Parts: sequence; structure tokens; C-alpha cells
Amino acid sequence: MFVLQDVVLGYIFTILSYLIFFISRFCKEKKNLLFLDILSKILIMISLFFLHSTTGMFTMGLLIIILILAKIKETCNFNKYLSIFLFTLFCIIYLVNMILTFEGISSILVTIVAYIVLISIWWCNPQQIRILGLFDCIFYFCYQISIKNWAGMLEILSIISNILSFIKYKKTKEK
Repeated sequence: MFVLQDVVLGYIFTILSYLIFFISRFCKEKKNLLFLDILSKILIMISLFFLHSTTGMFTMGLLIIILILAKIKETCNFNKYLSIFLFTLFCIIYLVNMILTFEGISSILVTIVAYIVLISIWWCNPQQIRILGLFDCIFYFCYQISIKNWAGMLEILSIISNILSFIKYKKTKEK
């Protein structure tokens, strides 16, 4: 059962997470982008706690761990086999998480988002992360609707942010 204060707190944390996410899209270096994404996902996880989305909350918790490992991977250069092993392990964990905490379409949508984010942060450069981020944002927008997080409509701004940052760095690269 939703309590008004839970909904309000969920919305506040959602809005704060979006502000950080918008800034992260304009980071030139992957390590800075990952750091801000970690902060954003922590706030989203708190938001989902208040909005009573179990699958979403656990998925974001796993995503935070993955972001931290991806940040370490960027600085320590994991060998190829360790990277493949960890990537596969997280894919399996996401699938098990979805099955164990299944809440309908919202579970499927947030798991799709998790797979897109996992692929982008694990294997892609910042510009590719922005491209995949468009798909991530579209699925996450649908997820926000499915859990009735109306503050999540700010996801439209995430789509715009990804497009603008992609264009900005595409022009920088062309010069």
C-alpha cells in the first residue's frame, strides 16, 4: 500500500537522480561518466524503495555493483577472460533476479534496461554508451509508467540529454 509520503519521497529521489544523470551524459571520460552514474543509480534505488518496486530496487543494487566493477575495470584493465566471466555472471544474476522478484511487465522492462546498461558500461566507449542510452531511456520510460512513477516522465529529458551529448561529442570528434 502506498503512503503519500513514500510517493513524494520516491519522486524527490527520482528527480535528484535525473539531475545527476543529465550531467553524466556530458562527461567526456568514461570514468567520470561511470562515477556520476553510480550516484544516479543510488538515488534511483532509494526512489524505487519508496515506490515499492522490489525488482527495480534489486536490479539497481546489482547495477551499482556492476558500475563500481566497470569503474575498476577501466582503471585496472581486467583480462579478457575475467571480463567475459563477470559479464556472463551478471547476465545470469539479472535473469535470476527477475524470476525471483517477478512483478509483471515492470520486471521485464527493468531487466531489459539492466541488460542494455550492462552491455554499454562493460564493453562500450562513452559515445557508444550515449547511443545505447537512447534505447535504455526508452525502456526505462516505459518502466516508469508501469510502476506509476510520474516523476519518471523526466526520462524524456534523459533521451534529449543523450541526443545532445552525442551530437556535442560527435562534433568534437569531427574537428
